[in-house]
Amino acid sequence: MKPLAINVVSDEEAEKAAFVICVRWTVPAVFADDEQGTCCACGAAVRFRPHAPKKPPRICMECIVEKLERSQ
Repeated sequence: MKPLAINVVSDEEAEKAAFVICVRWTVPAVFADDEQGTCCACGAAVRFRPHAPKKPPRICMECIVEKLERSQ
């Protein structure tokens, strides 16, 4: 699998992203103000930062890896 590039974009551009990639809620918290949501692919509880884009669906790391592997 090719390495993925991460581009820093404006908040407006980030709202147009296909997904917000999150870790599952079972991963120990680093920040006390993490927010909780649901993975759009598997339904697992996920954690993300309060400043993450609001519009794109949230997807857990496990599901995005599987999705990317299938697409190659």
